[in-house]
Amino acid sequence: MRNKYHNYDPHPVKKIEGHNSEIWENYDSAAEELRKEAEKRKKQGRVLVVFDLYPGVRKEEVLKLAASLGADHILDMESCRKSEEERLKEFEDYITDDRVFGILCHKKLKDFYDSEKLEAMKKDVEGRFSDYVTKGQLKLHVAYTTDEETARQWKEEVQSMFPDIAISRIDPLSFSVTCHTGPGVLAIAASHALDGVE
Repeated sequence: MRNKYHNYDPHPVKKIEGHNSEIWENYDSAAEELRKEAEKRKKQGRVLVVFDLYPGVRKEEVLKLAASLGADHILDMESCRKSEEERLKEFEDYITDDRVFGILCHKKLKDFYDSEKLEAMKKDVEGRFSDYVTKGQLKLHVAYTTDEETARQWKEEVQSMFPDIAISRIDPLSFSVTCHTGPGVLAIAASHALDGVE
């Protein structure tokens, strides 16, 4: 069939050269690379590995990969979620049969979580990384898609939860992420700043 629009490629391919050593085909090779990197970084202190999963990822396989790294501790944010029954009850006014438009929901991310479980995890994290917090080496970063004003509100919410940790950046997520997630995403990340490095 002749392409009506001569400048349109229905099957585009973008070759990225020079990164062949940064792509892994299976969990074993990815785990081996993460182990090597973790060993290198252990000299600088604790190592924190974060897996950010989007819908469709087989979480059990990723948790198995995390366990194979010999982690001292694995934190699973989903363990702090409210039960499905609680969430459905709290959000029933926002859930409609319309899969596209629905109703704009003004609830915040914390409304999805059990406050007691979340507070327990927060204390656990702060305890494990208290030396970094004391030295001002633990930094938080906020990211978003679409709406900068909502992102600023999200930053304030995160800062109120972690008042002793500086939020050093607020940035839009890259297109390579947002093409999977769509609009309305809010994210948080943490990093360890080395001595003498801002």
